[in-house]
Amino acid sequence: AWAGELEALGAEVLRLPAIRIEPPADRRSLEAVARNLAAFDWTIFTSVNGVDAFFAMLERMGRDARAFGTCRIAAVGSGTAARLAEQGIRADLVPPKYVAEEILASLKSAGVFAAEGGERRPLRFLLPRGDLARAELPERLRELGAEVTEVIAYQTVLETTGQEEALAALAQGTVDAVAFTSASTARHFVQILGPQRLKQALASPRLK
Repeated sequence: AWAGELEALGAEVLRLPAIRIEPPADRRSLEAVARNLAAFDWTIFTSVNGVDAFFAMLERMGRDARAFGTCRIAAVGSGTAARLAEQGIRADLVPPKYVAEEILASLKSAGVFAAEGGERRPLRFLLPRGDLARAELPERLRELGAEVTEVIAYQTVLETTGQEEALAALAQGTVDAVAFTSASTARHFVQILGPQRLKQALASPRLK
């Protein structure tokens, strides 16, 4: 989508795939939570990839959106919310920004952590995420007294194909800007180029 917007503005976009999304090496933990979604109060999806991976697992198990039962759903980002809608789920909460503070603030504003009379068990959150996800969100939820189950829904691996044209343009110094869509794409970009080619690319006058 971003590349298309740049092209609509007249830019020439060279795509350099740096990551590939694959199922987790061990799916047992993901299968276990998929069988017991009703045990959670909230599921927080932090990416489109997480939605795709989780629902692919549900489909393999012969289940669908009804498996969530009364579990409420939070979606981080409009794209994530839209992908959930394609699966028949309207997100109960969509924080305006993807930072832990905004997610927690939105949950608090919605009264999720409001105190109730009598004894109350901790709220149970499920976070299906990638293997490179940051720890800040689950840590902050636990600080608020929540029980958090993190499960690897997909893994991010290094892509090794479809990069020839973009790499050639970098080597020739004909690239004006490099844009990254995530921290993992930036890390893998450095890995793909290696020290010598990276130094050469960054030395290009057009990138300064």
